[in-house]
Amino acid sequence: MYLLDSSILIKWLGGDPRAFELFSSLPQTDSYISEITAFEILIGARSRRQAESVDRLLAVFKRLPVTPDITQTAASLSLKYPQIFDRKIAHTLFDSFIAATGIVKDLEIITLNIRYFTVLKEPALKIRILDEKAKKWV
Repeated sequence: MYLLDSSILIKWLGGDPRAFELFSSLPQTDSYISEITAFEILIGARSRRQAESVDRLLAVFKRLPVTPDITQTAASLSLKYPQIFDRKIAHTLFDSFIAATGIVKDLEIITLNIRYFTVLKEPALKIRILDEKAKKWV
């Protein structure tokens, strides 16, 4: 089962064919996004047309709420890795929630985010980092 990071959804919204191919290859019943990812994508819409595309995209995935266990795990990760999850930079804290959701729900996170997720040394964290420069992701 998979948890898609906002970086992948942004590529789909931008018309990247690799994102279309990736989405087509994943079982829809096993693909999730966090409410944090939904929030990131919703606030990124710059026009009514983009907002409509975002709404259509978000409707495809099952959305996972932030639970007390996820919040506690995100806080623990943020404290353990302050060099990654900087309390002064909101988007880094969003990533702590994505990592925590993957851990708590036992989902493989699919992301382009090399900077943050490769540094985490958590046995329960399953990450598939895609190479943004690769011709294919599947």
